Amino acid sequence: MPEILKTQGLVLSKLNFQESSKIVRVYTKDFGKMSFLVKAARSSKSKSGNIVDALNNIEFIFYKKESRDLQLITEATLVNFFPHLKENYESLIYGSAIIELLDKLLHENETNFRLFRGVIRILELINSNPGKGGMYFVKFLFFFLDELGYRLETEKCALCSAPLSISANVGFNFEEGFLCSECKKDRLINFSFSAEQFKKVQCLSSRDSNCGESPELIEKLIGFFEKYLSYQIDEFKEIKSLKLI
Repeated sequence: MPEILKTQGLVLSKLNFQESSKIVRVYTKDFGKMSFLVKAARSSKSKSGNIVDALNNIEFIFYKKESRDLQLITEATLVNFFPHLKENYESLIYGSAIIELLDKLLHENETNFRLFRGVIRILELINSNPGKGGMYFVKFLFFFLDELGYRLETEKCALCSAPLSISANVGFNFEEGFLCSECKKDRLINFSFSAEQFKKVQCLSSRDSNCGESPELIEKLIGFFEKYLSYQIDEFKEIKSLKLI
């Protein structure tokens, strides 16, 4: 017998299926990433059809049967659809990049309450702060890497433990991490940051929301994260959503 369950989730993607249904992939609060069937979702009479849209935070009831790859959503209600995020082109791109990363890099059925809460919080902040999507996206990337098990230490040199805040410039080696001015001399450096840039990097890696706007640094850091993720994860190449900026 299938179980009848209720949870919250963030819709990652949707796909038309057969004549009137949809297949949706959802990152759920209680069960991790899962795929669902919404029958008759494209019918004008469907109450759930428009709700199961990408970037919507929904609450829903579904039938779970272990022998099925697709579970069946029977009812869905909207929790938050982040309207301001979707009205601002740049914010929408960053929101799309977030769900792209979740869809690409999370394994099926792996629950992570902290990650789920963090993702919803970042989307709320992007929604409430038009023009600051890049800053919050970089903050998400630091948080996301930590949750994936690739935490980046930004306070001290990975080799000598000297505070990076007093370094004249900081280098990054894919194997070692962030290195101070002295230690970077003897290592292959994949990325370099001036002292001024790295102070902002440290701010962006923290919970501080007053990091100041620096579009050039945001662009550099996004490139840095893409290269670092591709180094750590063979199947990862790039964040396609960001190519629309």
